[in-house]
Amino acid sequence: MINKGDMVKAKNFLKKFFELGDRNNPDVWASYLYKCSALKLYPEGISLLPEAWKKFKDHEEIYK
Repeated sequence: MINKGDMVKAKNFLKKFFELGDRNNPDVWASYLYKCSALKLYPEGISLLPEAWKKFKDHEEIYK
């Protein structure tokens, strides 16, 4: 089981990854969305889905 301190660090690293990542790269978006799910950051991931779907209509990983 992951402790609370490690979970906070993971969330911060994930947010920094997305902030610094190439917003025109669908793999950055897909990776971020997958990790949001893994870290139970559902509101953050769900809020980005409409934009991701709009930007990357044909990217299979975004739809998974």
